[in-house]
Amino acid sequence: MVNVVLIDKLSKGLDYVTVHDFLTKPRDVSLVLGYHPQVPEEVESYVKLVWETEQAKRRLNKIKEMTDGDVLGINIQEVQDDGRKLTVPLFDSKYRYLMGTRLGQSPNFQINLLGSGAVTVLKAECTQYFLFCKRAPHMASVGGRVEVIPQGLIKKADLEKKDPLEVTLRREAQEEIYIPINGDIDTTTPAMTMFALVWTKYWNSAAADFVLRLEDPSVLKRSKRTDKKNHSLLVPPNPKEHTEFYAVPLETLEDFVEEHLHAESEEEKLGVATRNRLKGFLAAEQLLVSIGSID
Repeated sequence: MVNVVLIDKLSKGLDYVTVHDFLTKPRDVSLVLGYHPQVPEEVESYVKLVWETEQAKRRLNKIKEMTDGDVLGINIQEVQDDGRKLTVPLFDSKYRYLMGTRLGQSPNFQINLLGSGAVTVLKAECTQYFLFCKRAPHMASVGGRVEVIPQGLIKKADLEKKDPLEVTLRREAQEEIYIPINGDIDTTTPAMTMFALVWTKYWNSAAADFVLRLEDPSVLKRSKRTDKKNHSLLVPPNPKEHTEFYAVPLETLEDFVEEHLHAESEEEKLGVATRNRLKGFLAAEQLLVSIGSID
């Protein structure tokens, strides 16, 4: 049974849009590359100021500087959905626009980056676990936050491949969860179900949300493990983007979520993208039923 009260708590204070919902393989999604929207002069100046300020902070704290890398933005107003095909117009942009136009700082212009993220369910030790992580403090937009994994930005090179959204997710899963995903789909490739394309104004994010199903008992053995009251704490041998992982059994998911929704420290709270993702996932009761039937 879906916990409506928990879903309401996850939704409180969020403002996001869901374009579509899928419980199986998504209908045709077309990613079209277009032109970067014109940036107002005052916004360009503000973005430059924010970027230089962020870099100065990092130098002061002796943290590696951020790279103003290439990213793909999404023209949300021009997304087309005719019930059979979803057309998503993209444009080449730079990471600095994420830092300089997020959270409504420049209300007349905003870069929304297209990403791919998943609620990951791992079947191991005859138990189904939900995988979370704690982002390293130096991460620019979600430093220190508790997030579901994997999630990452789509690269332009991905557009040249079949199912670029899934290509991104596989790459991020390999990098973040350290699972072997190489070449074509084979028995090591996780089962995936796309259930929504959402965006939120808070972090300039537009993400294709997936359910990622893994059956790999060794995942829990690749890190130093300590069993806690409502989860198992996993510390990877060489932490980079994540300082630790949490494997949360299905039966204690609600307790874990409640704990991190009401944490006193901001860095212990669930990230905005994760709250959106969990809400969408928990609201789709059919998904819970299908996950419960994994052999």
